[in-house]
Amino acid sequence: MLDFIFFDEGLRDRFVASLQGKSIATHMKDDHFGWTVHFDEMSLSDEVVHEIEAEYEALEIEQMHLIEQEEGGLEKHVAGFEVHLPDGNTVMVSINPGLAARLIQEFTFDEIHDMFSSVAAAAINPDRRPLCQREN
Repeated sequence: MLDFIFFDEGLRDRFVASLQGKSIATHMKDDHFGWTVHFDEMSLSDEVVHEIEAEYEALEIEQMHLIEQEEGGLEKHVAGFEVHLPDGNTVMVSINPGLAARLIQEFTFDEIHDMFSSVAAAAINPDRRPLCQREN
């Protein structure tokens, strides 16, 4: 599943409409951070996934400008990634917005999700063996 978070309903609705225009079924969730849109990317080509990620990045920039225009908007600047835990629960991990921007520049959303999920799994079920004794 790919997850995208929005802090503006209008931008979220534009993103969902774009996905629906591509015949992609979406699921939305309202949580304490904002509105999350997610969908299963497994049936999509890498080209379509990259196109969707680029569209989201453009909306993120627009979202940032909207937040900056609000009174006290810069004080609200937050970022986070949804993480699926080994027990099936999902949590939103908040991180420094600057770090989130750097992660997004260097990694795909799938890679970020895998990284955070690996950390969560290791924290919940630690493997105390040395790395050289583990299988990937």
